Amino acid sequence: MRIQVASDLHHELAVSNSAMAARLEHADDAVDVLVLAGDIHNQTGAIDLYADYPVPVVYVCGNHEFYGTEMLQLLPELRRRAVGTSVKLLEKDELILNNVRFLGCTMWTDYHAFPLCLNTAMEYARNHMLDHQRIRESNNGRFEPEDAAEEQRAALEFLVRKIREPFPGKTVVITHHAPSARSIHQHEQNNPLVPAFASNLEFLASEADLWIHGHIHLSSDYRLGNCRVICNPRGYPGRRNRSNPALAYENAQFDARKVIDV
Repeated sequence: MRIQVASDLHHELAVSNSAMAARLEHADDAVDVLVLAGDIHNQTGAIDLYADYPVPVVYVCGNHEFYGTEMLQLLPELRRRAVGTSVKLLEKDELILNNVRFLGCTMWTDYHAFPLCLNTAMEYARNHMLDHQRIRESNNGRFEPEDAAEEQRAALEFLVRKIREPFPGKTVVITHHAPSARSIHQHEQNNPLVPAFASNLEFLASEADLWIHGHIHLSSDYRLGNCRVICNPRGYPGRRNRSNPALAYENAQFDARKVIDV
């Protein structure tokens, strides 16, 4: 199977840039599926934009999809809007296409990751991550780091159970948050917000064939055991890349036509 991969397209922020507001082009006729690993558009925007895409679009939400809304209310609406479209929304869900098993969820973090201790990491994220100001919980309170950790536990339980079910084909995991610190570039390793971007799921990643994620606005491609880990984010529009100031988006390594075989 040939899979086109992208994340963090942030169409919702591209109001003054028509090229970035437009949906990603189909890379070529040989591509079987497009995987979008979160932070594609605010709320239901990604489903509306990719509804009639020429191949199936396997999609997980990022953190930005939930900005300005209540998470538990938005998910049912996303599922409803996706019915009858090209978009296959995965949130603790499984999808099998052509003998390839896709397992997907946002997969928030547990805040156990480096470089801070758990309580310090949570408090820092509470005060510095916009997630905890712009996402609401069902009681109209803020979506707190403790809520993210609880969501991560539920997602991890799903992934552990499903990934260990016998399956004759390939297994592709799609999350927004990263499964390993190896996705964090060296110059960011000591950033106190690292625990809000990655968990240590290396023990699980090694049981999949491919793990696609987003959230970190720098590209990566490495292996955890037999599993290939891919991140191909575009990043924020208007935030110029120092290595290429002419770019209209953040990540100079973003490949709009990145295709991998599994």
